[in-house]
Formats: sequence, C-alpha cells, structure tokens
Amino acid sequence: MLIVEIYVNTKLIGKETAVRIEGSTDPNSVNTYRLSDGTTIKHVYGNGAARLAELMMAHLADHKKA
Repeated sequence: MLIVEIYVNTKLIGKETAVRIEGSTDPNSVNTYRLSDGTTIKHVYGNGAARLAELMMAHLADHKKA
C-alpha cells in the first residue's frame, strides 16, 4: 500500500491510497492498484513509487475538480 498526503502548513488538503490488487514486484510487471474511491489504475512496478504517487495525485486533482 502507498499512502500520499498533501498538507498546507498543518492542514491536510488531500489524501490518496493505492493497494496493489494484481501484479508482482518484477520491474517490468504492469500492476493494477485500487485507489481509495475504488478506481483502478495501472502502473509499471519498475517505474517506482514516486511515479505511482504522481498517478495518484493526478487522480486526486481530477476528482476534486468534479
């Protein structure tokens, strides 16, 4: 599980979690993750946690616009 929280000063303004539901730790594995709202996203494991966090934050930003 990866948890990303965004704070402005001491105020939490965004939080997203991702749990791997398919895939493996092989660097070339395309993994499927379930986000906190039930949405699924795909991510290549070898691209690292920072890239997964980017995808999570993009989803959070899009979701907050709605």
